Amino acid sequence: MGQLIPDTKPPLTCNIIPTLDYLAQLPAPVPALERPPSAFGNTSLIIPKRHGNPHPLPDGPAEVTYYFPIKNCNPTGVFFPARFSFPPAIDLILYFHGFKLGEFRNINEYWSGHLHDIQFRDDINISGKNVVLIAPTLGPRPGGADSSDMGPFANPKGGDQFLAEIVRWIGKYVPQYASRCVTPSIRNVVLAGHSGAGVILQKQAWSMETPIKQIWGFDSMYGSETKAEKENKKITFHVASVVTDWLSLATSRQDITFFFHWGTSPLRDNETKLADLVKLSDLNNVTVAETTATKGQDSMAHHFAVLTSNFGVRVKNAKCF
Repeated sequence: MGQLIPDTKPPLTCNIIPTLDYLAQLPAPVPALERPPSAFGNTSLIIPKRHGNPHPLPDGPAEVTYYFPIKNCNPTGVFFPARFSFPPAIDLILYFHGFKLGEFRNINEYWSGHLHDIQFRDDINISGKNVVLIAPTLGPRPGGADSSDMGPFANPKGGDQFLAEIVRWIGKYVPQYASRCVTPSIRNVVLAGHSGAGVILQKQAWSMETPIKQIWGFDSMYGSETKAEKENKKITFHVASVVTDWLSLATSRQDITFFFHWGTSPLRDNETKLADLVKLSDLNNVTVAETTATKGQDSMAHHFAVLTSNFGVRVKNAKCF
């Protein structure tokens, strides 16, 4: 009987207390993480000090929010809700903000609760759902004329590549995964977006291979009824509207459930037309719903209220997590 040859591979070493050594790559003054203060204080040994960056850490909702310097999406916020179980396969919401309008620079400002009452992280905690919220910082006008404002999501399957990068960062820097040498896989995805981000939703929904279960559009169905193409000095008009594109997608992808919430007048024609076509097509996977303005509410406040009054409802009622 032959002699057993010992395994010469070195033992796998897990990163039990990962140091968040990427702080210098984040735009100042974005923190590496936010979390509630504890009885032991809210400074952290795992975060190197950045010159001129005051401590203690900023507070944030439980469980914890990380900010990662993802290329062309820096910073990207990754929120784990209270009582999150850190399973090996995660469900997630990938959310895209709309035009910045000079109101914020980075995602930590956007969802801080101080801008138009956007409190997604609290909404998720209230729901009790075990879902990760991921939100990249995009350019000034995502969905506008400059496609670079959409970052990697201007490209087909950009969402797949982005999420593959995100889970690598989670596996390296989130202690509940790093200490077990686990890079989580992705189980179910919800794509969500507000305003101009509707362009991103449509582009990624057509192309992504990661399993998308739901799409949530909040006052996001911008687009004209016809599209002009110039070729050899001739302009040809053809019907290729945002409405018919969404209808085609919903028809071909009946494994995805679509929710479109709208409120402001620029969206009325597109949203009501889609609702009519959905009814005529007898589609059961599309919901189009109006959010009416409250008394005295101006158009911009209404535009954001479509988002804030419906996001938590969608999280609570989601059956995919």
